[in-house]
Amino acid sequence: MIRFIPLANEHLELILSWLQSPHVKKFWTESEDESEVRAKYLGKAAKNIFGYMIEKDGEWVGYIQHYEAWNVGPGWWPDAKPGTYGIDQMIGEPTLVGQGIGTESLKIFLREVLESGREVLEVIADPDPKNLSAIRVFEKVGFASVGMVPTPYGDSLLMIYRPRNLSAIDSSRSRK
Repeated sequence: MIRFIPLANEHLELILSWLQSPHVKKFWTESEDESEVRAKYLGKAAKNIFGYMIEKDGEWVGYIQHYEAWNVGPGWWPDAKPGTYGIDQMIGEPTLVGQGIGTESLKIFLREVLESGREVLEVIADPDPKNLSAIRVFEKVGFASVGMVPTPYGDSLLMIYRPRNLSAIDSSRSRK
């Protein structure tokens, strides 16, 4: 069973270790300064970014976040309209990459976000264009590639999911 637990101070040590793992570090640009990472990840709610630990069968396996793309801050999504949400995720444990956990987590998380009472017009993701496994995960869940987009971290592949096709999302659920 997959559950999403709001990110808390006690998760930071694990997040820091995942961010230093070669498979994550390759695509997630983060400071190596613990205080900067702590401020960024634990201060995200103030920027309308909500982070969660991904738990599968009682074990921490990754991190996922959603945010109001139209309200996230300068340099990000200047053309986004209200109702546009963004999503990012990582599987932190290297031994769990390629086992379908990212796809399963994303399906469940999208269902929970889309059913949370928000008016969601679209959900966007911006994986590194070289991160083929992340791109495949987003495609499996129903995201479509629409082209390259500049971000503060460099050019990314913009992918969009429009919730009118809710049947594409697995009906499996977990609750926070």
